[in-house]
Amino acid sequence: MNLSLLSLPEIANCCPKLRRLKIYVPPHTLVDDKVVSVMECILRACPGPHPIRTPTAGPHGLYELVFLRSSRPPNHQLPKPSMQHGVVVAEYLNFLFPKLGKVDFREVTPLLGEDWCYSVSSILARFKRRNETK
Repeated sequence: MNLSLLSLPEIANCCPKLRRLKIYVPPHTLVDDKVVSVMECILRACPGPHPIRTPTAGPHGLYELVFLRSSRPPNHQLPKPSMQHGVVVAEYLNFLFPKLGKVDFREVTPLLGEDWCYSVSSILARFKRRNETK
């Protein structure tokens, strides 16, 4: 099965009580123009926050998301991740999981770059602080 961040809503809907998710998502999908473009369209099309509701009608409670690496090296060179893509990834993750408190990119940092991973994590931390004050 090929997963991308676009698979997360389906996983969340199937597992409404999920609090921690370790997942392998091919790293190139985190920086792929087409995937990021779809995320941007979703963000523009959904006016309100929290599209994934639990059975109690609250936002999904996923708190920790860990990106795993494959045991095989990538078979092609990854495109250089842009900060614009990083912002969209952070917005999308916050949109899906407003209670997300920890995102762990450690295993994919060598592929995506320390700056990109740190930036996405920092943006998400700011979103979390903002979400907590609402």
